[in-house]
Amino acid sequence: MLENLISPKHLEKLLRNKIQKIIIVDLRTEPEYSFSRIPGAINIPLDRIQNHISFLKDFDKIILQCTHGARSKFVFNHNLLSNLNSKILILDGGITEWKNQGYFIQYKKKTHISLARQLHIFSGTVIILNLFLYEITNMFFFLLIPLVLSIGLIQSGITNKCFFTRILAKMPWNL
Repeated sequence: MLENLISPKHLEKLLRNKIQKIIIVDLRTEPEYSFSRIPGAINIPLDRIQNHISFLKDFDKIILQCTHGARSKFVFNHNLLSNLNSKILILDGGITEWKNQGYFIQYKKKTHISLARQLHIFSGTVIILNLFLYEITNMFFFLLIPLVLSIGLIQSGITNKCFFTRILAKMPWNL
């Protein structure tokens, strides 16, 4: 296992030399990756790594990186990339060790609430508000809005396409 670890110092040297075709694969979730990342790293979350084998086959070395190394070791130990002819290496200590050794981390410039969280806040607010209005007015209309919202959320869960998040993404605070 130790021969498959690469130190941040050695990785930085490899990246500077640009002799081999190298890729850094960040196995963290999309929110983790969007907040901070090693420059040039691409995000392929752990649960999607096997869907990207064809993309990864063109690289001489694949550097697996996550927060501390646990997800990278999981991919390596379970041979999830064994079909590749590439040399698979694990960034020792992950992005945490990279940062601790003083190497550059790219941070997200604009921090805002994710679209998923905005959808949760919006949906909960609409449902509570409409149930409250129904209680006050006894107008059936105020029960229809949470029903339509719920059907939309179920549909988005099934199809992985959400009409509401498309609208939220166009709001001024998300541009």
